[in-house]
Amino acid sequence: MIRLPLIDEIRFKEVADAGVPNRERIILRPTREVNLGEYVLTLAVDRDGLLQPIPDQLLWFGDETVAPPAWVFIYTGPGTRRLTTVEGSTDAAVVLHWNRNKTVFIPNGPIKPVLFRLGGMLSPRFGLADLLDISEIFAPAGSVTSKSPKLSETEKAEVTRRLLEVILDPTKKAESK
Repeated sequence: MIRLPLIDEIRFKEVADAGVPNRERIILRPTREVNLGEYVLTLAVDRDGLLQPIPDQLLWFGDETVAPPAWVFIYTGPGTRRLTTVEGSTDAAVVLHWNRNKTVFIPNGPIKPVLFRLGGMLSPRFGLADLLDISEIFAPAGSVTSKSPKLSETEKAEVTRRLLEVILDPTKKAESK
């Protein structure tokens, strides 16, 4: 059995309107400032208190920083990502859509949402990784531990743009220039 540390920087509030098309949603609330891009949501089957992730059921939130008193609403149905406020308050709300064609949850059912914090990644598509250690590209200015050439902020932004382009569109090739 795999045990991961609990996430305390985001709280599950509820799965609201389970089984109701166009209303079913997972409600999260950050307890401190977080970048949602560091998290993924997946579905799992609750087997006597043990959660078993279901293959091919993953939603990455994308790059968005939120902080209390913000809310995060993940609708399971189709829609468009937007930033808004919670009705009747001034609390910020990030509204995401999983774009599924059917509802996922039933009240007290065995399917549960599970949030994971990302801790690293590996991809064979990083052509730049052969030339530069990615962790060293972003070493603090003046760092003496880095073996890679220091990049200007403009160069760092270009490397980041090119890496994200490859990550988000696997049909593109990473090229070293």
